Amino acid sequence: MRIRHAVILCILLLNLSVGLRHASGVEEAGHALALEVVFRTDSDWSLLNFTGLGRVLVGEHEVLAGVEASENYVNFHNGYFTVFTGKEAYDATPVEIRVRLVALDPEDSLPLRVGKGHIGETGVTVMAWAGGGFKEVAAFSHVGVNLRDPVANQRDYRVKAERLSEGRIEVETPALTPGSEKLVLAFHYPWYGARDGPAGGWVHWGEPDGESIPESAHYPILGPYDSLDPGLVEVQIRLAQGAGIDGFISSWWGPGEREDEAFAMLLKKAEELGFCTTIYFESVRTSDRPVLTSLDVARELEYVLDTYGGSEAFLRLWGKPVVFVYNAEAHGRGPGFWAEARSILEKRWGEVFLIGDYRAEGFNGVFDGAHTYIEIDPGEASRAFRRYSDWSIAAPGSDFEGVMEAVRAAGRLVLTRRVSCGTVVPGYDDREVRDPGAMVDRRGGATYGEYWDMAEEASVDWVLVTSWNEWHEGTEIEPSLEHGFEALSQTRVRAAEFKGVDAPGGVSEPALGGTLHVKENPGTYLEVENTGEAPATAVRLKVEAPNIPGGIPWPEEGFSRVIPLVDAGDGFTIILSTQPLVNNSGDLEGFIEYYSLDGTRHELDLSGIPVIIDAGENETDPEAPYVYPPPPGDRGIWMSFRSFEVTLDGWRATVRGEMDILSAPEEMDYASLDVVVDGVVVRGECWSSLPGVSGGNPGVSAPTTVGYEVEMILPEGAGELWLRGYARNSLEDQETIETPRLPLGDHLGGLPGEGLEIEFTRFKARWVGSALLVEAGAKIESYPPEIEYASLDILVDGVFVHGRCWSSLPGLGGVGEGVVAPVEISYTASVPVSPDGVIEVSLRSYARNRLGHQSIVASRPLVIPREGP
Repeated sequence: MRIRHAVILCILLLNLSVGLRHASGVEEAGHALALEVVFRTDSDWSLLNFTGLGRVLVGEHEVLAGVEASENYVNFHNGYFTVFTGKEAYDATPVEIRVRLVALDPEDSLPLRVGKGHIGETGVTVMAWAGGGFKEVAAFSHVGVNLRDPVANQRDYRVKAERLSEGRIEVETPALTPGSEKLVLAFHYPWYGARDGPAGGWVHWGEPDGESIPESAHYPILGPYDSLDPGLVEVQIRLAQGAGIDGFISSWWGPGEREDEAFAMLLKKAEELGFCTTIYFESVRTSDRPVLTSLDVARELEYVLDTYGGSEAFLRLWGKPVVFVYNAEAHGRGPGFWAEARSILEKRWGEVFLIGDYRAEGFNGVFDGAHTYIEIDPGEASRAFRRYSDWSIAAPGSDFEGVMEAVRAAGRLVLTRRVSCGTVVPGYDDREVRDPGAMVDRRGGATYGEYWDMAEEASVDWVLVTSWNEWHEGTEIEPSLEHGFEALSQTRVRAAEFKGVDAPGGVSEPALGGTLHVKENPGTYLEVENTGEAPATAVRLKVEAPNIPGGIPWPEEGFSRVIPLVDAGDGFTIILSTQPLVNNSGDLEGFIEYYSLDGTRHELDLSGIPVIIDAGENETDPEAPYVYPPPPGDRGIWMSFRSFEVTLDGWRATVRGEMDILSAPEEMDYASLDVVVDGVVVRGECWSSLPGVSGGNPGVSAPTTVGYEVEMILPEGAGELWLRGYARNSLEDQETIETPRLPLGDHLGGLPGEGLEIEFTRFKARWVGSALLVEAGAKIESYPPEIEYASLDILVDGVFVHGRCWSSLPGLGGVGEGVVAPVEISYTASVPVSPDGVIEVSLRSYARNRLGHQSIVASRPLVIPREGP
């Protein structure tokens, strides 16, 4: 009767920088030995310690004889194995045990120690693989009693190096990413929303003020921001790049969720800036959502890879897209759950590289790498890093025969490579969101440094930073008011040391300069430009203008405005008041604080900036009145146009005109200024002192200027536009003047006349797990183009189930402010439905412009069969 036991052990990660680089992108990891050791004894007990084996990749044993008469065990360890047999005293039943193993980087010669009882003999035969089969390289026999150590009765032996040299097996280990094995990635959270951002309200911030945020341990130096702000996403990437971070692992909660929309923006920015990113698949969803099945997981990951996997910025390894999975062991899920999910996914999409968050070794067979999101116990963190490092290289087969079959086929041992990760944490504080919560002090960067030390000591492949911006738990390295750029600066140094490169340095500096402009229209504003050679980030404006009517006061809650990024050569404008300064005084108090990407702080004092006063035609003396020319002596009334300006936007026209009137006598009975299109007056105003003639304006006295600005929708087929002016004085002297005619020609476009049209541009629906994923889009054309309200709804069997609106009307909310036509509104939503049989899905869209024109359209329904697992 034979009993067979098999043990597969992963090994400690070799330091990749020591291996020899090959052009094929692989690394030579020394050599290996395949050994067969036969242990025979007829003593009543015996022990074999076989050492010097380096790292045992795979080991197994068989009891060939004596199983019923003995207690036998074989233990494999990194570097050695032990065989023991025990029987009743003076029991001489023969025992034979065969051990087979593959050892990586063993010593040149192999020491072993044999102990036994005082009866019988123990023999050990050692055979090594020599290309075509196993060849005996040594044999030892322990007989009798060692009088120097009669109790343990041990003798030492050694397999000589020259006998083992023929059995050396060449070893090849794939490199992670040729030329860049070590990466630093940071966990990124795109779930934040701001009241003045695309979200239109606070999301994940509570109700912040300028000093504290209810749901955050610290206050971002960028302010409580919106993750869908493109400028915010760009500055996050550029700050990360400056700190030596290679990419983000972005929290992802399902198709159509806010984080899905944010990931699309993040990926696009990453493409533009040479950054990489992937998703953090949140496998544990909120309590109001069903637990994911393996089919749900496969479908959602298929959506991610179909939608984003083709991007050059999506993190890849060996040509496969890399996805991180959070909490693989949650909900009692074992390796079988993930094996099934992976099998479904790869049959549909192709090979992927999955890195799971788990502690149990059994998951190694279904994931390509291991990590932990966070471990605030330093001792346990260190053990986890070493454990993941141990698991990072494995034999190509599941047992000894499988490994040897691979060796025979390749002529060498090609190892399977996995990714080991160490997660570094600057500190922890979740007391704002949990009761009682926990807190790990940052200790001025000492905590962060210790985690980096542990990761490097464990020789992990990738360092993961928890986190870039998990503000709820206080693990962020994104700059804060409390800690500044401390963690980013530390990351810059440690990331460079970890990768063996020079830290980024020599950063150019930004330089902001400002000018205060004083005008009748738009009022008083501050114009700021970055004249430096580098971007300015976290531009924080705090200003008081005491001489500006209605000017911005010192805000009690802190800084009044934060701008994420001002690139070199760019600038921004802040309107301080819609009125000019009193007495044209340009006094300002306050400052603009800003930072370079390396965290250097700068400040612009506003009290001494230049002031430009522009009150109209007379720039040299803005207080001097306008001087009209004298009227001609031979005419009772005289008029001229001071200005005529037309701005066209499709069929919308904005017309501005001013007309001077000079007359003797001064009193005017009537004056008018009209907009004429193809000979027809389409808009006009009059100024009248005549009874019963009302133009909305009182009569005027010369010399004077009349004028106005008007917006209008031009009639269909409009050809020419001009202004016509008319005036009559009290002596009934009168005159009519006209401006040159403006040919409209090809300047017009869009809808003819007034109206509004909606057309669906995108409509898809498919099952993703237990939910229906619907992609919806519609294009709105309108004149006038300002849309007060627009909505895009999803209906299932004629019943509204999901929708979004875009509104500029107070109290109606929506996803942002009103939109301006032509515009495409769209979104993707995950709709939970539980239909029987088939369902019908349709879209409905409604829009109304500022003149009250409205339209509502509905799509033809899609018939969707219920898809089984």
